[in-house]
Amino acid sequence: NEWTLIFKAVARAGGNVLDLWNSSQPLNENNAEARKLNSTLHQHYKSSSLGAWETLGVTRAKVALYDTNGVEVVQLVFNASGTNKFSWFARDRLLSSTYVDILSADTNVYGYHFGLVGCHSIEIYTIHPWVHQWCNNMSNADQLKAVKFPDINPSEMPSKSEFSMAAGDFLEVYTEADTWDCIATVFFIDTAHNVIAYLETIWKILKPGGYWINMGPLLYHFADMPNELSIELSYEDVKKVILQLGFLILEEKTNIKSGYTENPKSMLKYVYDCVYFVAQKPLTGS
Repeated sequence: NEWTLIFKAVARAGGNVLDLWNSSQPLNENNAEARKLNSTLHQHYKSSSLGAWETLGVTRAKVALYDTNGVEVVQLVFNASGTNKFSWFARDRLLSSTYVDILSADTNVYGYHFGLVGCHSIEIYTIHPWVHQWCNNMSNADQLKAVKFPDINPSEMPSKSEFSMAAGDFLEVYTEADTWDCIATVFFIDTAHNVIAYLETIWKILKPGGYWINMGPLLYHFADMPNELSIELSYEDVKKVILQLGFLILEEKTNIKSGYTENPKSMLKYVYDCVYFVAQKPLTGS
């Protein structure tokens, strides 16, 4: 079968392939080097046809991993009929894979992305998240430490609960005005190309009287990516925009120390000075 390349990314430290996929701008279409599957440059290629996913009637989507020689080492094929560019990536749509245990086993590496959906008890999965961390280990045991998840049982959720997960661009997935009673953003608002657009969307989709709870730093994920829009405001300016939109800040704390996906036993730790606040959209807001 012939496949059409619409997206390619080269793995790199600090890179986020999902951010690149969700980016609204088609990039590198005229860059022949970016299209090469054996390119080791830290860049990506994306076709403008990605924006026309639904109108093109895509029926199958293939995800493949390649080595540095351009040789395919793993392939996953999904049923993409009736999907958009975000919803096709789901375990129940997986048609085939060269990763032989993926369709039957729940304990392979790829399965962790889908694991919580089928959990019926706590701590049924075990991972060793720091096994490849060779530096700054106080002891061998610290490097090999196991972590079990989940810490709660998802199946114990009340039957009438409304809980769901949506993958995709925040600005495209959540568009309906005056919908949500409360929005919590944790290490999130700095993932935007334009943080102001995120703030405007949060204002729009909150119901009048609704609350916004935020916690996190301002790392700005796209700040160092070539050809990517990135607006990097200080917290002082972010706060000004929040107030200009009409929010009332009910509670605010700064300089809250926090780590992020780090080994608590490591001899090297990165610490964020985070901002926490609770804001409210007034009942008279529009």
